[in-house]
Amino acid sequence: MTERAPLSARRAGPLKGRVRVPGDKSISHRALILGALAVGKCNISGLLEGDDVLNTAKAVVALGAAALARPLTVTAMVNGKFAA
Repeated sequence: MTERAPLSARRAGPLKGRVRVPGDKSISHRALILGALAVGKCNISGLLEGDDVLNTAKAVVALGAAALARPLTVTAMVNGKFAA
């Protein structure tokens, strides 16, 4: 058998990129909430437009995030202000 070299790990830079997932109610809620918690603009696409997701969007706006574009199924923009 061939002797294998030991594995090692080192620090890497910050994680960056885009994630494409299908529209889902729980993901829609989380995307709105996490976008509001972030500092700056967060563009979200593929959100479901059910009553509960729309109510989450209204709650996020009531807590101080910027207005969301409608219809949510196309694109929503959250300008978060909650992070310390």
